[in-house]
Amino acid sequence: MKKLIYKIFVLIFILGLLPFNFSSAEGTATRLKGRILLQVESNGEAWYVNPENEKRYFLGRPTNAFQVMRDLGLGISNKDFDIFNGKAPNRLSGKILLKVEDNGKAYYVNPVDLKLHFLGKPDDAFQVMRRLGLGIKNNDLFFIPTSDSYLMNFTNKKSKLTKETAYKAITRITCVNQNLDMIQGSGVIVSPDGKILTNAHVTTDIEEDYIGRWDCEGCIPTKNDSYTPDYCFNLNMFQKNTTNDLALGIIQNKFNYQRYILIKNVKEMSEYPFLNINLNKKIGDAITAIGYPAIADGIENITKGNITSKTKIKNYDFFVSDVNVSYGNSGGAIINESGELLGLATQVSSDELMSLTYILDLNSLKTEYNFYKKARLIMPFENAVNIDRSIYFLEDIFTINKVVY
Repeated sequence: MKKLIYKIFVLIFILGLLPFNFSSAEGTATRLKGRILLQVESNGEAWYVNPENEKRYFLGRPTNAFQVMRDLGLGISNKDFDIFNGKAPNRLSGKILLKVEDNGKAYYVNPVDLKLHFLGKPDDAFQVMRRLGLGIKNNDLFFIPTSDSYLMNFTNKKSKLTKETAYKAITRITCVNQNLDMIQGSGVIVSPDGKILTNAHVTTDIEEDYIGRWDCEGCIPTKNDSYTPDYCFNLNMFQKNTTNDLALGIIQNKFNYQRYILIKNVKEMSEYPFLNINLNKKIGDAITAIGYPAIADGIENITKGNITSKTKIKNYDFFVSDVNVSYGNSGGAIINESGELLGLATQVSSDELMSLTYILDLNSLKTEYNFYKKARLIMPFENAVNIDRSIYFLEDIFTINKVVY
């Protein structure tokens, strides 16, 4: 109980205010346009409500937040800027101003007092956003429509990895709960800003009562021809679907509300190694499995096989293979001869004669996407904001890979 009270006190101290409550959802976006909002019921994720269209934009990591703010900025001359003398007119409330004659320096106009705040470098800008952020509950945030995407600078991005170097995008995942129970498995980085796909059972014990209460870290190898992870980071596994055993997450090292951060003082990469996806496959194709089976004792393992059949489980696409995997491979990559991601190793079925690996086909991402789009039409419910994040998470992946959805 004391621990809970302490956490609440820290939360209020960080924000300097209690979560904003609304008597009515009507006009929420209008009332909050130009504000920076922090999800107090999640991990303190930050959103910016663009005053131009009254839509919210996910700010993510410092580098992403900085890019979003600059992309939405309004150019201004030095002469006009100097006239403000530190305080902008009301017509610029909540906007981002870019000094086009001064190397594009960015300033945020705080709607509360119209004062100008220099955004500086990504980390500086991120701290300004956090300091001026307004706490908001998930169901209230849900009424503010989201932007079309929050991955604004990685459109149609081609992975630099090949079949031989694809192992660099496969992460070893370790998750723990408040009782220090541990789950280990694998995952795949699928975008330059650190979006990750894995199995839901890798990030939470779906048979127990700890769903949503596990903290996760990931590790990848960065040295050539080394399959031992040497770079680790914190993971925000914000969405889990136990029906098809899929989990969505992103590398996110700065949490305000996480119970505890597993990895301290992580230096974030400007661009993470990632794999492009491929939705085309046929029976007989040669495939390679990459992951971290427990038997390999923390070292990445690579095995080969072929697609032997295709199937559906609970309306989601799977394909079957004779590729050899073991405990810990779950959520790891199944790639083709070009080094593209085809699916996630999910479960093994075996008897005395042979073993078959069931692989979650990435075509299932379209089914997942359509499910979230329908769920978005339902009245607000717990975790509703993460439905939004899931929609745009998947749209970003589709955009990077030129997938029609």
